[in-house]
Amino acid sequence: MPATDVIETFKRNGDFILDDEKVVLPLHEPDGADLTGEFLIYYPDHVVPCVVYHDFSTGYLAEVAIEDLGETYPAWRLRFWHPEFDPGTEPAYALEADAADPADIEPDEPVESDAPLPDDGEALLEELRAMIADQETAEREDARRACERLPAAQFLADRGGLEGLVAAGTTEDAYGQQLHRFRIPDERLDGPVDVTEEYGIYPGSEVLVDSIEDVPGFPAEADVVDIEGRQLELSFHWDRGPDNPDLGVFDLESAHQFVVGELLNPVPHERKRAAVSTVACDERKRGWLSGTAAVGFRDGFEVPLSKARLNKFQYEAAYGALTADDVFCIHGPPGTGKTRTLVEVVRAACADGNRVLAVAHSNQAVDNLLVGDSTPDQPDPSSIHAAVETTDLTAARAGDRTSNDLVAERYAGNDLYQSDVVCATTSGAHRFGEDIFEYAIVDEATQATIPDTLIPAASAQRLVLAGDHRQLPPYYAGEGEAEEAMVESLFDHLLALYGDDVAATLKTQYRMHEAIAAFPNAEFYDGDLTHGQRNRTWSIAPLAPLAAVHVEGTEERSPANSYYNEAEAAVVGEEVARLLDVGVTPDDVGVITPYSGQIGKIRAALARLDHHGAGRVKVATVDAFQGSEREAIVVSFVRSNSEGHSGFLTFPNEGPRRLNVALTRARKRCVLVGNFDTLRTRAPGTDPEDSAADVYQRLYEHLEETGSLSQQERSIE
Repeated sequence: MPATDVIETFKRNGDFILDDEKVVLPLHEPDGADLTGEFLIYYPDHVVPCVVYHDFSTGYLAEVAIEDLGETYPAWRLRFWHPEFDPGTEPAYALEADAADPADIEPDEPVESDAPLPDDGEALLEELRAMIADQETAEREDARRACERLPAAQFLADRGGLEGLVAAGTTEDAYGQQLHRFRIPDERLDGPVDVTEEYGIYPGSEVLVDSIEDVPGFPAEADVVDIEGRQLELSFHWDRGPDNPDLGVFDLESAHQFVVGELLNPVPHERKRAAVSTVACDERKRGWLSGTAAVGFRDGFEVPLSKARLNKFQYEAAYGALTADDVFCIHGPPGTGKTRTLVEVVRAACADGNRVLAVAHSNQAVDNLLVGDSTPDQPDPSSIHAAVETTDLTAARAGDRTSNDLVAERYAGNDLYQSDVVCATTSGAHRFGEDIFEYAIVDEATQATIPDTLIPAASAQRLVLAGDHRQLPPYYAGEGEAEEAMVESLFDHLLALYGDDVAATLKTQYRMHEAIAAFPNAEFYDGDLTHGQRNRTWSIAPLAPLAAVHVEGTEERSPANSYYNEAEAAVVGEEVARLLDVGVTPDDVGVITPYSGQIGKIRAALARLDHHGAGRVKVATVDAFQGSEREAIVVSFVRSNSEGHSGFLTFPNEGPRRLNVALTRARKRCVLVGNFDTLRTRAPGTDPEDSAADVYQRLYEHLEETGSLSQQERSIE
């Protein structure tokens, strides 16, 4: 089949023409009809018409004359586009025909809330303000406990601050309040110093001040009033500390040295308060926040979306986001292409003349949305960077906290007010005025609190939230807590108010072998997920994609009041060794455990393996693994006792979400190691509605039914 026939077909299809000079040709999987996100670029008007592609054998771009294209491997992957070729299976994007009429995608009438809040949401606004104050109080308490427990150097390394300061006299502010001055001695530093940049102490910060010697009244709390060069001015809160502080240590002749560490940086909290107030004063936004106003969609809006890049569900989600007048939610279960969909929303919105604010809750998540896994030579197709490289889109990165070299080189420092799309953290979006963007897109929105998300919402006319509310929420209980501590996200809040009429779910997952996805799909996603052709059956031969080992080990308490289980750690080591033996690289293996006390035991077990590089296997908590994936994952549940005490693993709301995260990180092999008798047993005195043990019971039954469960006697006394 001549490749030029396919080229000519594309030239007649407006969806694929980038501009007057080139045509983009999306590539299919080598042995399947689904798209991969890779593409060729055809230049028909070059002196020698040619196609450009990335040659993975050399790592560079390569070009081939059009008459020679038919002999190349990339041309073979164009065959599915030819109208006479029968792919044998129906690709996911072919289902778009079922929703070809965009009018069928969204409701014709504005969506009313079934449960609007009374008093125009005033009680909710007060609750949000109280939440911010509670977060400040909790941070102060954490800092105070850390100051008592940790050596000064460790406390400063963890929270920011500096040591070795000396008293430098007193002054008064405009209201007659006494201020104490401290300075960094000249002999400690060479040249100028930026206290804010280097030590993380800001004007307005609340700090703990301690004397290096044991002095009555310290540590004391203070506000940073001013910073000038090496000198700090502090206003003390003597009423918060012990009685009778020894103020003689402030004498200029005193040889006492001081440590100043951060108690609280109030700036992020003030940004949230300001955003709550801004939205409260905006009639339209307060309407959708409280559910007292209908939210609508534009009629007949011409969306410049390319169906070739999106499957049916992604297309419907992108269309809903672009046509929403107020808010829209995109539910992206693991591996369903949430980021790809958001990038297409950005691309289409900007192509239609709009400016977009693209945010996430952390700097790492922002950089992932902006560049993903891109390298200087190879853009990640599911990134904003790829859109910048292939269109006239311009982008900028707000803030200077990126650790990604490509982001720092290409996007940091670009004009925030002239670029088509601006990427920032939710907190970093505070710098923009009200409604200066047409769209604010919040990735990982289910991991951000309502006040956090209202910061970008205040700066845009329309709000698009994307995330997975079946995984971990913004705040949740730590491993030692006895009760749940869930905090609602704006994503959850809007679904509760307006239901599925303001949301779309992505339903084709491209990450996991179908055997790995089976239980999470049934338990957490109502069986709605389908599987991409490529990942449906991929595996690590000769190992099964799903396995579980029942281990009756002994749980023990660590000095830090966490749990560990040496029997499970030994089994985890064996499972990792099995993976390395069949050729999986250490970087492609991850070990997940809910308890931080187990991390060291597992690392010790890996260190004993006779495998070079086993130490590169990532071992982390469930929380740290959310958003990550590996070729193979081993999970250690740790808890093992006859009473069924499983702690936060079986909290009724958080427990299933935490389990969902652990089960959906693996692509080709997932191994579960634990005492399933403990996990599926409800603790004495616990009501059924207060325990998630039934979820583990269903998991156990699934493992037995699929022949995935084995037993290993490794009791350690």
